[in-house]
Amino acid sequence: AYMLLSDTFPFYSRDMSKVVAKIERGLFTFSGSGWTSISKDAKNFVRALLKVKDTERPTAERAMKLPWIKNYLDSENVPGVTKDGVIRRPASTLDHDFESERESDGNAVSPGPRDSVRSDFSSKSTISEAEEGGVHTIKTALWNYGGYSGLKKAALMVVAHQLTAHELTYLRQAFQAFDTGNNGTISLVELKEALKQSENNLSDDDVEKVFHAIDLDNTGRIKYTEFLAATVEIMGNLEMEKLEEAFDRIDSDDTGFISFENLKDLLGSQYNEQQVHEMLDKADFKKTGHLDFEEFRQMMLGGATWEIAHLQRLQSEIAPADAAV
Repeated sequence: AYMLLSDTFPFYSRDMSKVVAKIERGLFTFSGSGWTSISKDAKNFVRALLKVKDTERPTAERAMKLPWIKNYLDSENVPGVTKDGVIRRPASTLDHDFESERESDGNAVSPGPRDSVRSDFSSKSTISEAEEGGVHTIKTALWNYGGYSGLKKAALMVVAHQLTAHELTYLRQAFQAFDTGNNGTISLVELKEALKQSENNLSDDDVEKVFHAIDLDNTGRIKYTEFLAATVEIMGNLEMEKLEEAFDRIDSDDTGFISFENLKDLLGSQYNEQQVHEMLDKADFKKTGHLDFEEFRQMMLGGATWEIAHLQRLQSEIAPADAAV
């Protein structure tokens, strides 16, 4: 709610340890021009959701009855939402052409109730009809992401966290279309069902491989942030400015380089020291023991390891034939 209203993070610092400290203490403000036109009820709604103790935060049912939401529901005919705040969700499929909508509607706003999001997202009868559009692009993005190194995946997560609510509109709609259970995560079954509706050549084993590669914390579910990291590239958000911001955030001690310690902090306990060293060594083509921005940029703009391995196999198969000629 904080980000949707202001396009800024409630807790931010270039030092991730300070971000964690702010979250643990619940330190946030309503400063900045983005909050000047926001009502008192809206701010109170955000305060309620950002309570440090989960026992003090409202349930979804209680949140729908807080003044800011209740007054809106009482005064507006909100599509797909009843007066008591129940969201009705129709069946629909993942078949939206992201690229054409982005080109035709540069001023798209963040979606409202979830029901209207899905109806707007579905403009064709089957996923296969949109194969050349958004679905194919998302499928390709998910496959490519599965072949990225842990370092690049984590860096894409940093990039995804920098996006504004407006920039996230299309990816949020895609996530909601995959999440047919409406529980805020994507299961392996949901991913398989969504991709089965498109004309793709991914086997069940391929889909499972992609799923586990996206499920970074091994919970058995793909969370929203994991999905964003896996698909953010299709939105064209890896321009120089975004990469520089991501580099600066990973370089938490402001040395101008990404060190082994920076990577350990970024990747957490998911990878051991040997794995972190291997990731650093692969990206460090200058062999300096750390990454400068040029190395970081090339890593972020390079292809997936699966794709590279596939090309290498093709080259090895072609080479003998060439020699025979």
